[in-house]
Amino acid sequence: WLGFLTSPEKFQSMTKHELSKYPNLKKAVQLLDESNYSEGEMASYNSYLNKVMAWNMTMIENYDKGFEDGMEQGMEKGVEKGIEIGMEKGVEKGLEKGKSEQTELIYSIINLLKSKQLTKEEIASKVGVTIDFVERWS
Repeated sequence: WLGFLTSPEKFQSMTKHELSKYPNLKKAVQLLDESNYSEGEMASYNSYLNKVMAWNMTMIENYDKGFEDGMEQGMEKGVEKGIEIGMEKGVEKGLEKGKSEQTELIYSIINLLKSKQLTKEEIASKVGVTIDFVERWS
């Protein structure tokens, strides 16, 4: 059987007399003859298999391209969202810091005004604000 399975054409080309030496294989050769494709049928079958393989490759390539496109779009949206969130948090922290710095500035103006060592103009110049701003806290 091993010889038949590895090279069936050898047994198909044998005469009936030669096949009689292998009685167990006679039935297998008959089945092979009955199920064997003609050249035209084999060409059609190979063409069909090639179309199936081409279709499968197209599907795989399209899946890969879709995956890559999806990842790219997802990354772009993620970066945009990250920037948006970062900006919001930055603004919040900036406002908090600005309020804190402004509060410190106001306290220093008030303390300088209480000390009565400097004029309003000198305080404005020292702290880096307008005289009107200093006068609001006097």
